[in-house]
Amino acid sequence: NITDGKVAEQELIKAKEKAEESKLRFKSIIENAPDGVVIIDAQGKFSYGSPNAARHFGYTEEDIIGRSGNEYTHPDDLPVVLQALETIFYNPHLKPKLKYRFRRKNGDYRWIETTFSNLLSDKAINGIVLNFADVTEREQMVEDLIIAKEKAEESDRLKSAFLANMSHEIRTPMNGILGFADLLKEPSLSGDEQQEYIRIIEKSGARMLNI
Repeated sequence: NITDGKVAEQELIKAKEKAEESKLRFKSIIENAPDGVVIIDAQGKFSYGSPNAARHFGYTEEDIIGRSGNEYTHPDDLPVVLQALETIFYNPHLKPKLKYRFRRKNGDYRWIETTFSNLLSDKAINGIVLNFADVTEREQMVEDLIIAKEKAEESDRLKSAFLANMSHEIRTPMNGILGFADLLKEPSLSGDEQQEYIRIIEKSGARMLNI
């Protein structure tokens, strides 16, 4: 009686087919995901790079497999990346997210936002998964907004200084005009004094006109 053996064999075939189907589904999800996915080993060397990661940065899988990610990270940003890796190495449950610059194959640097996940204990992965998105345009937009804000604030400061200066420049001849016009109302003024006051008013009026 080989019935039990045949049943076990069929179950084994089904399990294998299911595992293969699951593997293909996972592969399809990764390959079609908008974000890039790379896996590094415990030494920080690439063991996998998704097709979208290659599209982002121009490297083939052969270019990066076995290479250290430190080679491609901007030197100014490398300390925070190493700190994140050290953190999740000792605290696998943490999933830090940070922004840093990563070098493309043509030498340009792009800003990426990466989530770090320690899956070294997962036998299927056996590595640290870096799920990233290119945020260069977003970072540029933020930088442009900061520059625009600073320019607007500078423009506002210049406008305020200009108005304060103009207010002072206008107030001086205006005081002369109003003050001496009021003095002309005095009935006891001599003709010479009237002419002097009128001359001052005319001079102040001309100064205002120049302003």
